[in-house]
Amino acid sequence: YAGLPLEKRTAGDKKVSNFHVFFQAWIYKFAKVFDTHVSLMKISFYLPLVLISASLILAFVIGRIIGGDITGFILALIIAINGIAVNRVSAGFADTDVYSFFFPLLIIWLMIETYQTPKWYVKIGLGIIIGFTMSLYAFAWNGWWYLFDLIIIALLGALGYYWTITEDKIISNPDRMIDLKEN
Repeated sequence: YAGLPLEKRTAGDKKVSNFHVFFQAWIYKFAKVFDTHVSLMKISFYLPLVLISASLILAFVIGRIIGGDITGFILALIIAINGIAVNRVSAGFADTDVYSFFFPLLIIWLMIETYQTPKWYVKIGLGIIIGFTMSLYAFAWNGWWYLFDLIIIALLGALGYYWTITEDKIISNPDRMIDLKEN
């Protein structure tokens, strides 16, 4: 149904309300700068392959951050041999399923980078990029709020865990409470 005219449109109506069509057209215009003979069909053919390859790289990076190179390799391998990825996300199959792999992995990687960076201005910049990426994901798929809810629950869980750990330190060492109030 990507871009199918379901209602009668006039010749001047060029509104695109589908992310997949918009993204393919944008990539086509970008590629046309470098290769004037590239066709929209070729872009449509290779776009899922490029995005799933980027998703595998993101999966490797996330796994490497969490547990090292072997963990990154195993995470990327699990995503690569996933039945949905093998059947529905391949070159020539121009469907929106690839966005369900790419955007969540990109957002999770940005969240990890935001958590690990010590500089506050980098955290703010990455937070803005996360918001922009989440809005693109919301434009690409109506079920974007599943990931949003998962992130909120994870952040609340981490906040509760941090609060519990900090509270234990304050209770076991009352002098620490004075240090916290002065800072």
